[in-house]
Amino acid sequence: SDLFNVTATCKHGPAYGGVLTLESCIGHKEPYTIGGCDYCLTPEDALQRGYNVTEPSKNLSNFNVFGVCMDKWHGEVNATECAEGVLPYTLEGCVPDVCQLPPDNITMHYNITVNSLARPDFSLEVTCKHGGGAPMVIPCNHH
Repeated sequence: SDLFNVTATCKHGPAYGGVLTLESCIGHKEPYTIGGCDYCLTPEDALQRGYNVTEPSKNLSNFNVFGVCMDKWHGEVNATECAEGVLPYTLEGCVPDVCQLPPDNITMHYNITVNSLARPDFSLEVTCKHGGGAPMVIPCNHH
């Protein structure tokens, strides 16, 4: 009779594809095999933080994730596998492009309130210092 009777769940969330695998050992005092919890999750905020990633494998045994920084961001992507299965891997390297204010001899004609000079959420409030006109603000196109 088959006496192998093991119940398991993933420590941090659901098994990959919803399937947890358990297989009996192949010999006396050999370990049984278990799988389905040995993968990393994609960080939920990857896109908002400027990462465009490709994920050939999120499995811990052969982790392979790479990417590029999206438009309005720069840097080199570094993906690090999760410490334990069913947790997000980490992404580092992308930082937002940041515009600079024009020189004083130009800005002296305007009232400028800077909300953000970072290109992903670039925002200024600008009026002409002495009234009239409609100032035009164009964000920089690279860092």
